[in-house]
Amino acid sequence: MDQNFTTGLKRLIDPVDSGHILSPDEIDQLNQTLTKQFELAVPDLSSFDLAQGHVSRLIYHALQKGARTQEDILISGAEEFYTIGKVVLGPLWANYVDTALSSGKGEETFVFAARDATTLYWTAIGLTTGQHYLNLKGSRLVHIDWSPIKKGVTIMLEYMIIR
Repeated sequence: MDQNFTTGLKRLIDPVDSGHILSPDEIDQLNQTLTKQFELAVPDLSSFDLAQGHVSRLIYHALQKGARTQEDILISGAEEFYTIGKVVLGPLWANYVDTALSSGKGEETFVFAARDATTLYWTAIGLTTGQHYLNLKGSRLVHIDWSPIKKGVTIMLEYMIIR
């Protein structure tokens, strides 16, 4: 685990009684609070109770690993996300997006659907900002929401032209 990440995380956690062992009711309350925070940070997670499922599984996993306090649970969850992003999904997303972008011919539109491809959109933004994809000159990276919940309305969330 990156020491800077852990140090920064500890600074961000609201002061809690790190010695207080949580009761089942307090764990349920923490679950509800974190679920609301996830939904505020990433509104797409509110559909189909995705945030609730993710938070519940994450808390259960932390408890199984020995977490007993709020601080233990929050740090354990953050470490899981960090590890998954850095070791598993980050390299996989970067390789996938790089392969797609490398096959471009320029003056094209790459569409990333909200929720399912949001992480791929931001990966593409990062890759095209940090590297030169000369083959993509004039291409557009478009992040849209075409959720059937919005009755067929397509909403452009973000847009970038590669120069």
